[in-house]
Amino acid sequence: MSRCSLPDIQGNGVVAVYIVPQSGDGCSVLRMMAQLTPVGPPSTTGFFRMFGPRGHLGDSVTKLWTFEESYRVEVNQKAFEGSLWCAEFWMKTGTSFTRTSDPVCGQF
Repeated sequence: MSRCSLPDIQGNGVVAVYIVPQSGDGCSVLRMMAQLTPVGPPSTTGFFRMFGPRGHLGDSVTKLWTFEESYRVEVNQKAFEGSLWCAEFWMKTGTSFTRTSDPVCGQF
């Protein structure tokens, strides 16, 4: 049985991701939260996308997001050593969307 250690808050200057473990079990992910970082624009229209080692976990609604808000997705999955749990933000420009940066990932 491997020992999982919770990753620190990860960020890339645009998006920060927080991974919340299941209580009493450091190898299970209860939920993930993502938010824009305060060093970017004060607000941006777009959506967050979350994914883990088993694929897509959820997308937020498309709206005007500020760095004071966060999007969260309930995960309830076992983690394993080396697993990646990631978030990205897609900015809306006119009628299209552009990923603002590489995904931000926490690794167990």
